[in-house]
Amino acid sequence: MNRIRFYHLHSIGNIVFSFTVFLCIIIALLYFFNVISNPYVSYLIPFGYFGITVQATRAFWFKHYIQWNAVRCTIKLNGYFARQKTIRYRDYSTFQLAEDKLHFIRKDGGLVSFSLKDITQEDKERLQNFFQYFMQPDVKKASL
Repeated sequence: MNRIRFYHLHSIGNIVFSFTVFLCIIIALLYFFNVISNPYVSYLIPFGYFGITVQATRAFWFKHYIQWNAVRCTIKLNGYFARQKTIRYRDYSTFQLAEDKLHFIRKDGGLVSFSLKDITQEDKERLQNFFQYFMQPDVKKASL
């Protein structure tokens, strides 16, 4: 059985990491334009670009991955390069968690389905709690 990686976009760790990468890139640009002349600053350049690469490719590292914030979530299940779908909570009326399927029903009647085979029961319960919380209408969302 496989686990789902939940990744909150606005977590403190992600904000600190993004700020550090941004700071490295700014310092590298200042070095590039000769505002800073310390040669050791050039060691920050690879760290900044590596950080950007980490942030941009995080969804490709795991087979089962959910990246979320208060407005939407990106779901990728059962595959490293499988389809990935962004779910905006306000566009969907409800969800259903069947035995091995996760169905989202759009307000216009459309259906989006994901297979949950080989997912642990604990993660299925976490998915159910997650979407019950975020798909409630007109509720101010706090971070989980």
